[in-house]
Amino acid sequence: MLRACSTASQPVSGTQGTSDMAEGLLGLGILPEKRELLSMGKGALRSVGLLDEARSLYDSLFNESYDTVQLSNLPQAQTAAALVGKDKRVDPTFIIDQIIKPMSYHESKGTFNPNIIQTGTSGNPNMGRGLLQFEKNRFHAAKVRARRFLKNKKIEQPEWLKNIGDNDIATSLTGDQQMALAIYDLREHPKADVSKVFSGEQDITNFWLENWWQGDKKDKEDRKASFESHLEDYRKKFNVPSLDSVL
Repeated sequence: MLRACSTASQPVSGTQGTSDMAEGLLGLGILPEKRELLSMGKGALRSVGLLDEARSLYDSLFNESYDTVQLSNLPQAQTAAALVGKDKRVDPTFIIDQIIKPMSYHESKGTFNPNIIQTGTSGNPNMGRGLLQFEKNRFHAAKVRARRFLKNKKIEQPEWLKNIGDNDIATSLTGDQQMALAIYDLREHPKADVSKVFSGEQDITNFWLENWWQGDKKDKEDRKASFESHLEDYRKKFNVPSLDSVL
């Protein structure tokens, strides 16, 4: 089974934001030839005189165009979005850019790191993992939903979906595959309806809260504010228009 590239220890950065972004890019297999330099800590880089070079590399990565920094090469997610979009009469690009990527950006704490693990849950077998922070039960429910959707459409399952075993976890998939799985999952979710976001009937924040987030109700307002903060950040960083301007 293909696995997402693993990231090394905390890389050097002038700010936490650029550090997280660079880690996310590496986790998705972007610029692998720079992995060693980016993964070195500040002290090690300083000792060998490479700290300034590493910081310059971060700057160049962080200021790349949207298509380079964002996950522009998403064959599995794009296939899933095309199938679900056709089924729900929703533009596939909208599903990717206005639903799945914002959710991934928030769930991965602004990193797009497919290997990220939920903090404060060490030893918890049901901890959230990956771009969408799939907990174990949700991950396997998503597997079942994805297989059911494709079977009903008489479409052969991709190998990565066929190969998900009972003991596998979300980080056994690439970032692209994780996004595709989430798209299929949301299509077969009993309450989720991406067409409501597309039509403007439901905003992406409440779509996420009602169909993805699984926290304690007492934390709902805090989680809502956190999602909206990440959403604004995502749109600004990657020049993604707000829903008001595209609907």
